[in-house]
This record gives sequence, structure tokens and C-alpha cells, in this order.
Amino acid sequence: MDTSFSPQKVLISTVVIFLAFAEAFSQDVKPQTPVAPFPYTVEEVVFKNADAEDIQLAGTLFLPEKSKKAPVAIIISGSGPQNRNGTLLGHEYYLVLADHLVRQGIAVLRYDERGVAESEGEFKGSTSADFSTDVEAAISYLNTRKDINKKKIGLIGHSEGGLIAPMVASRNTDVAYVVMMAGPGLDGGRVLSTQVEKSTALQGANPEVAKLNADFIAIIAHKIRQKNDTLGLDKEIKSAWKQKRDSLSSFLQQAYNMDLLSAQMSFHKDPWMYEFFRLDPQEYLKKITVPVLAINGSLDVQVIAEVNLPQIKNALASSPSKDVTVKELEGLNHLFQEATTGSALEYAQIKQTISPSVLELIAAWINERF
Repeated sequence: MDTSFSPQKVLISTVVIFLAFAEAFSQDVKPQTPVAPFPYTVEEVVFKNADAEDIQLAGTLFLPEKSKKAPVAIIISGSGPQNRNGTLLGHEYYLVLADHLVRQGIAVLRYDERGVAESEGEFKGSTSADFSTDVEAAISYLNTRKDINKKKIGLIGHSEGGLIAPMVASRNTDVAYVVMMAGPGLDGGRVLSTQVEKSTALQGANPEVAKLNADFIAIIAHKIRQKNDTLGLDKEIKSAWKQKRDSLSSFLQQAYNMDLLSAQMSFHKDPWMYEFFRLDPQEYLKKITVPVLAINGSLDVQVIAEVNLPQIKNALASSPSKDVTVKELEGLNHLFQEATTGSALEYAQIKQTISPSVLELIAAWINERF
């Protein structure tokens, strides 16, 4: 086991870490990837976001052939630029999810994120709030169609999408239900700090180093939440971190020098990250009036189930919604694959894209209500 300290492990997204290692496993086609011909209608669509200079978003709508005016789900992807299929390390994540749902009589709309593939706009510099307006543009588009039930438009959000879905549902009365797949219940700073601590420990870092990684995130997040702007933020973070560093062992002091801190500061000046630290899902969850299904895998090391699900459950208990289901699913990782450790290094190695039990759970939950 590698217990050495590596500065490169600090504050680097889990996704960035595992990509290089997983590339060798991403070339083979995964067995759940659907192959044509399909027993449903596939329609390529485009719609505009009037709140974002009329950028045009491109997507695919799946329509069940035997169901007129079917309920419909809009899939909201997780963090990072993603296409409508959710292509990741050989997996076609959102395609697999959509294929299962439409076979169960649920129409599905998924689209390329802004600035990705066939969609217009700029991904870089956009925040979760910006992406939420893309979702509302998708809702507006579905409301123009005559072949779906406008009273049964729901949102399925994975990871960051599980934050955006409640954000939209808290203000848009056209949303009929919400499914949160590994969505956060904590503010962004705490989500990332717990992710970093667990992920670095899983990669072999000693517990002291893993805890220090989390502390670094927590310091930055706390300072960001304290201020309404970035004026003087660097100075305040450096001052707080110096106080923390002075209490460390000589080994950790040497590893976490101020030059390293300065180099890492730019990572947290990214508009998306800045807003992610400031966003609190509780604010949106408490306003939801529609049915909610919130699920998370027990082996998820990115959005930790044991700290996020209780927060989601508590917030929804204070909401107007009377139909709430919160479940921790044993043995599943962040992608809801049946996993061994939950490490992101396993994502590409696992042949399964999404556990069939999860696909069945989501479809059954929607169909029981709509």
C-alpha cells in the first residue's frame, strides 16, 4: 500500500485521477449498451434557452410506441462536460438509463450540455445555476409537444444533476417529480472535503494526509461562504491556512508549503467551483412540493451516502412534499455499479454500466405514481 504523501493528490478531482489509469479498460463495448433496432421512437430534437442568449441545445427524445401522452423524464448529467449519452470510459451511462425507462413506458429527453457535442454555448465558466436554466428550457420545449403528458414532466439528476433537479423543482411548477441519483445533501465544500478525504485514503494515503486534504478544502469553502465577493479572498485563505499549517508536524509542514497553496488557489477561482461551494441543497429541498426519490450507493466515495442522505431526508421532511423515498443501496458506487471498493479506478473495469436493480427501482417508482 502506498502511504507516501503526494502533493498531486491534493484537491484534484477523483475523475482526473482515475482517467489515466482507466483508459486501458474503456475500449470494449459494455454489455448493457443498447443496440438498434429499438422498440421505441427515437427523435433528434433541438430547443433554445431564452435565458442564455437563445443558445440552441441538441438532444434525443425517446418515446414509447405503445403509450400516448406518456410521462417523461429529463435526464440531468453530473459535473464536467458531458454529451447526451453520458459517455464515460466505455460506458454510455445516460443512454442505458434512458433505454430502460422508455421500455417501461416512460419517455426520456437527454441532451448535450451547453458547449458540448452538438449544443451551442460555453461550458467553461458556466455554473450549476446556469445549467439549471438549460433544464428549464427543456421543460418549456416539452410543453410544446402533444405526444407527452405535460402534467407528468419529471427530472432525473445524477451527481451535480441531483443538485440541479431540486433547484429547478423548487421554483418551476411544471415539474411533477424528482429523482436524485447520488445528489448532494451538503453544501459543495463539505461534499468535496468528504470526497477528498475518503478518496485519498482509498488510494493509500495515510489517515493524517487524507484528513489534511479535507481540512484544506474546508478552509477554502468556509472563507468563500463567509464573503459575498472574492475581494481579498486569497489573503484570508492564506492567513487561515497558515494558522492551520503552524499546528502541523514538520513532515506535513514541509509538504504543505505556501507555494503549493498558492499554486492550488487558482483551482478554486473557477466560477463553477466558487458557486458550488456556496450552494446549499437544503435551500431547494425544503421547497419541493412533488414526489422525490433520493438514492445513493453505500460505496459511493464522491457523494458519501452516510453524510448526504440523512441531510436530504431531514430537508425533505421539512418540505411540503408528502411523498419522499430515501434509500441507501448496498454495494453500489457513485455510478450505481455493483462494486468492490467504490474507488473511481473501478468504474471502467466494471462491465456493468448501471445495476439492473437501480434501473428497475427508478422505473417502478415513476410508474407507481404516474
